Amino acid sequence: MKWEYRQLDVPTRGMLSARLPDDCFDELNRLANEGWELVQAVPVAVGAGMTERVIFILRRELKGSV
Repeated sequence: MKWEYRQLDVPTRGMLSARLPDDCFDELNRLANEGWELVQAVPVAVGAGMTERVIFILRRELKGSV
């Protein structure tokens, strides 16, 4: 099987507890409907361990691959 990959870079909200924007999940669901599956979510930390954003890594099977 061969895969294609993409990333979704989502800034977080909040200072003490990083929260993802509500529309982030709408976008992930839209991508899932297009055949993308979530492989990994990587939090990107900045000073004092605060999360600035989360990078979602997604993949889907290339059409015509075996």
